[in-house]
Amino acid sequence: MPPDQLLSFIQKAAEQHLDDKNNENIELELKRQNSDDYQKDTSEEKEKDEEKFITSNKNNKELVLKLRDDKKEEKNEEEKSKIKKHKKRRQKLSENALNRIIPLREVIPEQLLKNDNFKINKFKSHYALSKPGKDEVGNTKINQDSYIVLTCINGLKDFNIFGVLDGHGPEGHLVSQFIAKYIQVEFQTHPSLEKIKNIQKLYKRLISRDYVLIKDIFIHADHALKDEDIDSDNSGTTCILVIQIGEHIICANTGDSRAILIFDEKNDDNLNNIRVFPLSYDNKPENSGERERIIKMGGIVEKIINKYGNGVGPYRVWAKDKDYPGLAMSRSIGDFVGKDIGVIPDPEIIECNLSIFAKYIVICSDGVWEFLNNKDVMNFGKKFYLENNPREFCKELIDYSANFWKKEDVVIDDITVVTVFF
Repeated sequence: MPPDQLLSFIQKAAEQHLDDKNNENIELELKRQNSDDYQKDTSEEKEKDEEKFITSNKNNKELVLKLRDDKKEEKNEEEKSKIKKHKKRRQKLSENALNRIIPLREVIPEQLLKNDNFKINKFKSHYALSKPGKDEVGNTKINQDSYIVLTCINGLKDFNIFGVLDGHGPEGHLVSQFIAKYIQVEFQTHPSLEKIKNIQKLYKRLISRDYVLIKDIFIHADHALKDEDIDSDNSGTTCILVIQIGEHIICANTGDSRAILIFDEKNDDNLNNIRVFPLSYDNKPENSGERERIIKMGGIVEKIINKYGNGVGPYRVWAKDKDYPGLAMSRSIGDFVGKDIGVIPDPEIIECNLSIFAKYIVICSDGVWEFLNNKDVMNFGKKFYLENNPREFCKELIDYSANFWKKEDVVIDDITVVTVFF
């Protein structure tokens, strides 16, 4: 080979070697940038680091950007694959999984209480009861209420959930039943929960990022309902959950069902110093924060106007210049005609510690709260707590509430009571 050709060949080989070395360095740097440690850096540090990397490789800027785009594409594909797997899991859970959950209204609570697993819970007894209401002519209505009683979830004796759902609208009973089943499945099979066997780790997972996992379960339930063959445009449900996890109580509430915790400030066994702690507050459209959101989204908050021009009944949510949805609550699951005007499924959450002063929790649909306040229910339950008779408490409270409906109204609402004695 002539000397000039040999020199040219050596120069090209050297340039190719440098390009290969640069490409290798670039690949290594991009790999580092996609590592877990690098992802933990702040965004500001990342930007400085990446800018320095591009500047130092300005002769290969196009290649750097191309390789970076390829890496992003790979990452996007991984994310899509994860989402696809998640959707497949949801599909598997849908009909068959939901049907494996026994409708709780059909479970005899005495059978639950005979289960040895329940004797080691922090609560000593519990009961749930739901009674359908009556229409204007005295006929028994379809019960639109549902309730949730999940104890020893995934084998953890200190992980228990109690809840009430109050359906409304033409197919409110189907909505409340579907959501009750969906939520039970989620808390038992959620990938972030089912493998955790340590109560403290589970608690930290539930409260992380402002209770995002709990809120997401409510929101996902709302989305899942949309895909069901149920008239959820004009039907919906409240949902209140009391989650007991170790020494902690977390209450998540959407709608106007309500939960209270009764405690004795001196831990007196005779309950001579009992007080009530509200675990939830009704999501009413006239509440300042709720009203602001609804009005901002184009909704209206006002009562029904009678023929004399006077407002009657509770405040309701209306679409502008429309006679719907007319909801007497500002949050619910379902009621999709109200979603564009500020009716949301997101729960409000209250947390407290479960101390030795705690005596009992009561969760009810508004069939109770329509005529009774928190203190009324607290005082009504005292006798039954001292007798350790949650079953009779639920039955008597339902009958007591129904008597008010008979006196004050032409109908009787569905009434549901869930109680837990500590």
